[in-house]
Amino acid sequence: MFFFVVVFNILDVYLRSFDKLNYFRYVTSSFGYVLRPLLIIFIILIINRNRKKSILVMIPFLFLVVVSFTSPFTHFMYWFTEDNQFQRGPLGFLSHIVSAYYMTLMIVFSLKIRHSKDIGEIFTLLYIFLICIVGTVLETVFHQDFLLSGAMIVSCAVYYLYLNVMTYKRDALTDLLNRRSFFVDGDKYKKYSFYIISIDLNELKMINDTKGHQEGDKALCELSRILVDYASTKFRCYRTGGDEFIVLAFVNEEQFVIDYIQNVKNSLKESSYMASIGYELYDKSDKFEDICDKADEKMYEDKKRYRHRSR
Repeated sequence: MFFFVVVFNILDVYLRSFDKLNYFRYVTSSFGYVLRPLLIIFIILIINRNRKKSILVMIPFLFLVVVSFTSPFTHFMYWFTEDNQFQRGPLGFLSHIVSAYYMTLMIVFSLKIRHSKDIGEIFTLLYIFLICIVGTVLETVFHQDFLLSGAMIVSCAVYYLYLNVMTYKRDALTDLLNRRSFFVDGDKYKKYSFYIISIDLNELKMINDTKGHQEGDKALCELSRILVDYASTKFRCYRTGGDEFIVLAFVNEEQFVIDYIQNVKNSLKESSYMASIGYELYDKSDKFEDICDKADEKMYEDKKRYRHRSR
């Protein structure tokens, strides 16, 4: 994809140098206009690879394709004079507008699917957005070649690499931070005080045995969604094992943790699933592993109460 963007831009610049119009320039220009937003759509498809796709998202792109490739006849978007001079039509900035639309969509989709607000991702997205805006302004105002395409290629490449790095930090099924990330963060934040919340999905084995692993995966994803829905930016959610989850709550008051747990349990009651939850306060003078064990012990006490109520 990147290769074709560069090739068509180079060809367009080359054909621009002619004194008379070479009609192949319409081909290179139209592909150049179309491939720019297609790069962003490619990233959007990667972000939403586990979600149902909607054809409605493609409508602006398809409209751009039609307008761009018919412009040699309609002059709606652009055309060239016989002495090879570029002329912008009434829809001359359509490619820029469609690209901006998909750039915004990419940011919205990315923030929606991320189950914990990662400051690294926010800065990466801001970088992508800003560099594309700068590239658009410079190319439009100063008529510099390759700026916008170069900015978009670099931005998409950076975000693609970022997504690949994030696959090592997140659980593939639930998209929560994984066990490795939990221990890295535990070491990272050990100088602070925070609450460790231990969560275990009840009866996952029974769900797998009686309804199948697909239903078990559905239960895990539902619990993950609920954990995130009630988590503020001061909460970080992890899947640390098969049916085991941990939430780190960087709050000063215990009541925030109590309210969070109650909200999670109330929401689970509306589904056919239930979880056992325990928590413990970690202080910088404590040993991280010991507090994790204490949170687990309280979670198991809650599990015993759940089994007693289920009889």
